This record gives sequence, structure tokens and C-alpha cells, in this order.
Amino acid sequence: MTIPRRTSAPRRKRSPLRFLFTFSLTVAMLATGGFGVFPNNPLTDMYQKVLSENIPEDFLAPFNTYMESLSAPTIPPSPDPVPDGDPTPDLLSALAEILNPNPVSDTLVVNATAAYETAVASILETQTAVIPIRTLTPLPTNAYTPTFTPLATSSPLPTSTFLPLPLYPVPTKTRVKIEEPTVSPKAALSGFNANAVTLNNLASPLPVRPGAAVSISWTFDVFDDQCPTCTTQLVTGLGGSHGGVCAFDTNADLSPGVAGSETISVNAPMTYGTYNIVVELHHKAGGCAEALAAYGTGTEVLKKNIGIIHVQPLLVLYEAGVTTGNIGSRSAADALCAANLPSGYTNYRAFIGYSSADSIANIPANYGFSSSVAIQSPSGKYVANNWADLMDGSISDRLQQLDVVSSGNVAWWSGVEASDGSFIDGVTKNCNNWTSDLDTVGGTYGMTSVAISTWLKANNSAGCQQYLALLCVGD
Repeated sequence: MTIPRRTSAPRRKRSPLRFLFTFSLTVAMLATGGFGVFPNNPLTDMYQKVLSENIPEDFLAPFNTYMESLSAPTIPPSPDPVPDGDPTPDLLSALAEILNPNPVSDTLVVNATAAYETAVASILETQTAVIPIRTLTPLPTNAYTPTFTPLATSSPLPTSTFLPLPLYPVPTKTRVKIEEPTVSPKAALSGFNANAVTLNNLASPLPVRPGAAVSISWTFDVFDDQCPTCTTQLVTGLGGSHGGVCAFDTNADLSPGVAGSETISVNAPMTYGTYNIVVELHHKAGGCAEALAAYGTGTEVLKKNIGIIHVQPLLVLYEAGVTTGNIGSRSAADALCAANLPSGYTNYRAFIGYSSADSIANIPANYGFSSSVAIQSPSGKYVANNWADLMDGSISDRLQQLDVVSSGNVAWWSGVEASDGSFIDGVTKNCNNWTSDLDTVGGTYGMTSVAISTWLKANNSAGCQQYLALLCVGD
């Protein structure tokens, strides 16, 4: 048996008498085996021996008499085991020394003894109601003889007497059919994809003059999931007029379809404005001719806009032939431009500098050309957005590639001092005001094989005896 520790509680000031009482009660419990509750054990025997050797027999006699009335173990007295000459151990004095290491006076020992006797008397008074908890009565020897009753005869049961185990029905799972969502058949589709669209070899949108030719190039993938065996036509135009041919005229097949390409030319409308490049898809049993006739009537299967043109006033930069540096006066140079003016244009001027007042940079202000419209080549290829863009040191491409000059001409007379088109009187070389064809006299020129600043002014001058191109501007 263990004595559980008390749970935490407010600590009270310790008292020697309280400790003495607790100690005495504990010793009594251990020495009497819990007043007879516990069976014989070595711990109780040890405490009985210690007490019998240290407590006078006169004190133990009444205590043992009471314990016998309770049928509880007693503490037998023991003769004095101490040899003659040795002092008898004083248990109370030893206990007092434990409680107080200071020397204990005789008065304190007497008081402790009286307190101990009072505590024991109190314990005895509280035990008047104690009754024996149990009385052990030994069982007679061999009083119990077990008997066994056989459960069944030893004769084996015939195999036919075994009854089959009942088969209980196993609950079946109810299968709930999950209806698949109804998917409608694939929507019927006919269509095409347009790729790599260029207008006059430039990206859309393209500025063009009224009536100008526009070259349209593009690639496509055409498909027909609705009727892959049907004849499909693609027709390209400006929504009303077309190029006169079909980009596609056969079976389109299922997606992704059939790939193809087209390059056609259409003429820009004569009215200023913005126009879409429109491709229509038709299903015409009569073939391309029927599809061309139906173009722009609203009977197409579908249509797409693949580009834009802006019809507006434009300036054209073109070539008036080749000449030495002996070009002559401004009027003589303009006459060469008039003789080579592209169709559709009425105004013209030589694109060359004569003085600081009559320089290339000043042509729009001097001769009534718009400085805000785009400049293009005779074939409709874009050169610059406006006059300032033309004079900023670069152009959209080389003059040879833009069809401004013929492929054999590598340079042209410019008469400028810098790439901004300016002229400095007395400094800028111009073949003696464009009147000399001597190789000892020089004139400034531009290059047709570059699109950077040297397109307008090369890094040196050319001998005036050389034949270079003369450029013109018109509207």
C-alpha cells in the first residue's frame, strides 16, 4: 500500500505536534497491518519488532488488549536487547532531535511524551465503532471434488444429420445509372484561316491613291466540316469588285482542311475613304464563275476582312531617266519629270536641290504639294508616311526594291548638304548649278541600294560626267 501524495493546497505553517501525530498514526497503521486489514507482511513485522524494543511493556499492554478485542495484530513486548552498560535507546528523544536539531530540554521531552500519549488515547477512542472486516475460516482439506457431466454420447453423428447453414440473402447494390450529358452533333462548320497578308508587299493598312493598283498576297487553310465533298470557292476583292479569279475552287475537306495561297491585283476605288479587303466563301455548284458573279451580293456562306486600304491623296516618287550633271535649270529638270509622269498624276517637280531656298526639303512649301500625305512608288509600294518621314534619314526600303528606279541605276543626283534635304549655298556641290558635265566638277548624290541616310546623300560626291538617275515627285 502506498500513501498518495496530497494535491497542492495552500501551505500551512508546519507544527512539530502535527508532524508527531501524523508520524504516530502512520507507525500504528504499519505496525498493526492497518488494524488487521492487511495480510501478514515483512513491513508490519519489522515495525512491530522496532516498537516492542523501544516502547515500554506497560504502555503496550493496554494497547494490545484493545487490539485483541478487535481481532487485530498486537505488538508483542520484547526483553531489553541492550547489553548491560549501554543506555536504552530513547525513541522520543531521537524523534525530537530530528524535529529540532538544537539540544532538546527535558521539559520538551516530557511535553512530547504527554502529547504522544494524548494522541494515542484519541486514536483509541475513535476505534470504538471498528468491527472486524473479515474472518478467515480455513477450508477443510479435500472438501471439494469436481464432477463432470458428459455433454454428449461418444457415438458419432451420421454425416446426414448435419444441417446446412442457413444462407441469408446478401443485399445487392442498387446500380444507379448516371445519364451521360447529351452532346449535340458537332456543329456544322465551313471556314478558312487567312495568314501572311501583304498589300503591295507591305503590312495592312496601306495608303493608296484613287484608282491605284493594289497587290494582295495571302495564304490560307480552307475547310468544310458541313459538306467535305462539296465544291468550295474563295473569292478576294474589295467587297464589290474582285480580282477576277477564285483563290480556291474544289473540295475543302474536313478540318484542318486544304492549304493554299493567292496573289491578285485590284484597283483602289476613285473615292477617298477606307476600304476592307474581303474574302468570301461560297458553295456554288456552277464553280468559280458562279461564285464570282455572287461576290458582294450577300449570298456567301461566310466572309472575312483580311486587310485595309486607305484611298487618299498621295505623292509619288519616280524616275525620269538618267543624265549627266549638266541637267540645266529647274524648268529643264521639271520638263524631264513631266515627260515620265505616271498615269493618274497631274503635278510634278524634279526631286533635286538648286539652292537653300529651292532645296528638296522645301519642295512641298514651294510647289504646293501636301506634306502630310504618304509617299509611294509608281507600283504603289509605300516609301514614307509623309514628307517629314521622308526627310528623317531613312525610308521603308531601298529605292530599287520599291520600284522607284530601274534595277540598273545605283545612284541619283540629289544636290543636298545633309540627309534632311537641306542645301547650303556656296558649299553644297551641284555641278556648277547643274550646268557642268566635267569630271573635274562634282555633285552630291544618293544611293539606290540602301534605306539609311545615304539614300539621300552619299559620303562623297560624283564626277559630273557620270550618268545618274533624276528623281521626281508628283501628285
